[in-house]
Amino acid sequence: MGSLGRLIGYDIRFAPSPRLQGLWTSERREQFLLRPEVDYPYSVDRAVWPSRFRLGSAEPPPGLEGAEMILLDPATANTHYQLFDLWDDLTRMLAPHRASSDGDVGVSIGLVFPEHDPEKTLTLEDEWCRAILGSPILPSEPDPAWKRIGYDVANSGFLSAISNCGMSESERSPLRRRWSNHLNTFGLFESGDAAIRYCVDANERIKDDSPFFVFELHLIWSSIPIS
Repeated sequence: MGSLGRLIGYDIRFAPSPRLQGLWTSERREQFLLRPEVDYPYSVDRAVWPSRFRLGSAEPPPGLEGAEMILLDPATANTHYQLFDLWDDLTRMLAPHRASSDGDVGVSIGLVFPEHDPEKTLTLEDEWCRAILGSPILPSEPDPAWKRIGYDVANSGFLSAISNCGMSESERSPLRRRWSNHLNTFGLFESGDAAIRYCVDANERIKDDSPFFVFELHLIWSSIPIS
């Protein structure tokens, strides 16, 4: 099946390690995850699934060391990365870093077009949407060999409404009853249609962090077993 939208960029994420998995305590899982039993939640959200890149002298995320990060010079980083924290060119992304199947996950991220939203509550007329869709991406389409792992719902800052927006105690049970069966073993929506429906719900329920969008994730390389 082809992409449901358009690629907006590339990144290199850390493969889950015991250190990173250890950050997902039972308390954190209970507060943030729609499907708390997943082994490790994958996401466009860097606070959930850390990137190997950091712009300038930013501190490494919890569970990681500075020597494990690839620091990018703000003076030479391209505009797309400075604006969106994603690479616009896969070859350029790999220039400062050789892909490793042991500790890296190469990922492409696409923005899903919500033509099938019956309530027309999702829109691509958002200023951020127009900006990121107006920036060319190379390559512009996912390679057929890349493996789709699912769909995330997040805002323009990549704050995930699936794995990083806290739920109140009264919200948890009804939300999980309604949505958890639509999530796969990576903690992502298995289908774009279900993700779009959840996005409509998130825009209404989490207004302070909206608007939310649907993102499609493909693995370019990885040691993660994918059927």
